[in-house]
Amino acid sequence: MTRCGHVFIFRGRSGNQLKLLWSTGNGLCLLTKRLECGRFACVMETEAWLRQALARAEEQLALHERKISVLTAQLDKLRRMNLAMVLTHVTGLKTSDYSQLWSLLICCDLRGVV
Repeated sequence: MTRCGHVFIFRGRSGNQLKLLWSTGNGLCLLTKRLECGRFACVMETEAWLRQALARAEEQLALHERKISVLTAQLDKLRRMNLAMVLTHVTGLKTSDYSQLWSLLICCDLRGVV
């Protein structure tokens, strides 16, 4: 069932004829155009579909890369907070005393964790 505004385009095999069929709500209209010389350009449907699929995949990849970078930054922050909490609990140092915590990290060789 066609609805008002739907347009269907047909190209002849030789490429010199084009037909447009569209629904107006109370019937169908047909427009035909034939070229005396030359052809109507026709992009292969599969090529267009592949280009659209590639563009969608690239958009999704960029979105996922942004999400991954945000989550990685959050995870690094949580690791630093957790390590600082463990060190303050074990050593009795305050979290505001970052210089002593950092020197403790250097001594323990835990810099790769932070």
